[in-house]
This record gives sequence, C-alpha cells and structure tokens, in this order.
Amino acid sequence: MADNNYMYVQYYKETGNVVAITSAELAAAEGYAVAKTEKYKPGDEFTYTITVLAVSETGDIDSDFSVLNNPQAAQLLADNAALKAENTELKQAIADLTLTLAAVMAE
Repeated sequence: MADNNYMYVQYYKETGNVVAITSAELAAAEGYAVAKTEKYKPGDEFTYTITVLAVSETGDIDSDFSVLNNPQAAQLLADNAALKAENTELKQAIADLTLTLAAVMAE
C-alpha cells in the first residue's frame, strides 16, 4: 500500500542514476531498483541529475546527491520521456491493427 507522504524513485542499480519519480509505487524492472523519498517530486528527474548513493533496509533513500540541469537539457529530457511514451502507444496501436487485419484476412 502506497504511503501518500512518499514518492517512489526508480534508478539504475549499477550507477544510482534516477530515471523516474512517481507518487505510485513502481515495480523494479531488470537492472533497476526502487526507493522511497520525501525529498523529490515527479518531474525533478528532468530538472536535476539525481544519484542514489545508499538505501536503508526499509527502502528509504539514506544518501543521494543532485545537480541542477541546464534548462535546455531538462527540456530535452522531458521531451524524450514524452516521445518514449508516445512510441509505446504507437507500438501498441500497430500490434492491435495487425491483429485486427489478421482476423479480417482469415474470414
């Protein structure tokens, strides 16, 4: 059950670099880990380069650092995230159309 005071940070296990911050608890994909924080909010991963250094046994971030991104870099990161989401939607639409076309051709 998600705690409303926390945000969930997804980061690369190997480097600690944060790739996503959400209010909903995330399932960690392969190569990633998730930790809780009250320090950051969604969108901060575009404004700052955030690195997780240590996480407690309870999953809270114990140590991290962040560096303010150049505003143009922050915009590029946000645009890239939007394009990735759109790409995922388009791939799903193509898959749906392919299934529909296959069903029509089979009739």
